[in-house]
Amino acid sequence: MIFQFSDIEALADDIEGIAPCERLSRPVVQMGSGFRSIVIRDAGGTVYRLGRTRSVAKGYRFEVALLPLLRNFLPNSVPNPHMVSEPTKRFPGGILAYSGLNGRPMRQSDVDTDGREHLAGDLGRFLAALHRIPGKVIAGLEARPSLTSRSDLISMWADTSRTLRDCLEPEEMSRLEDWWNVRLMASGMEDFSAVMTHHDFWHENLLVDGNPLRLSGVLDWEHARLSDPVVDMVPLGYLGLGFAAEVMVAYESHGGKIDDNFKSRLARHRVLREFGGIRYAIRHNDEAELIASIDKLRQTGVTDGRH
Repeated sequence: MIFQFSDIEALADDIEGIAPCERLSRPVVQMGSGFRSIVIRDAGGTVYRLGRTRSVAKGYRFEVALLPLLRNFLPNSVPNPHMVSEPTKRFPGGILAYSGLNGRPMRQSDVDTDGREHLAGDLGRFLAALHRIPGKVIAGLEARPSLTSRSDLISMWADTSRTLRDCLEPEEMSRLEDWWNVRLMASGMEDFSAVMTHHDFWHENLLVDGNPLRLSGVLDWEHARLSDPVVDMVPLGYLGLGFAAEVMVAYESHGGKIDDNFKSRLARHRVLREFGGIRYAIRHNDEAELIASIDKLRQTGVTDGRH
């Protein structure tokens, strides 16, 4: 079930009720809303993420344990949470609070500014640094699946294929099944060395600041895990494949490893990412998100034979 939050001022009162040490400066404004959280900020600059599903609270706790271990390895700021709550009746997904970082969320239009090359360079540098972090750094934390193994892919198909058959035209589903069986399940998808990944390197989780714009911080680490490095490149495609290619050049220049198999896996993961949105919508009975995610899947070309 997805929990909705509407009255922002009442939310501030409720946060203070369950966390007496928190005193929110008014006014409080909503900063954004995503699959799993809504984000509000008080007048003093403190950011509060409110989980929209019961599973989010576990991710918040993981993020609080993870970020102190990564911070000194990274060239840009990450949050420093000072409060995380357990699930409550009012906040079933828990609450995560931290002092706001400099900058604003990156926009798609930012890649059309004079600072484009700086942004691409900063993103490539950040990912190269993140992917160099030794896995042993997080050895004491919860072990998480890579979400890219053959068994993970089989589970993804099992969770989504029935709904997709109901929503797609027969010829679309036939092409999708062919792609899944021939392209996705082919050899090479597991031929990588797992690295530390953010696992949701979506532009709205990236903060930019300055003139020209530069990367100033990276948010929302609840999905981070050891996995295939290509998963952090996939969301950059929403900013344009040309810009994503520039980030990859910068990534290589800062020591990131890219070969032909990397590029092949990247192309397949660009389609696979949309299955994640479809599975989320199915699990949470979110009809609007299901429609949007299936539309994104169609845009990849996999249902009309272009991919």
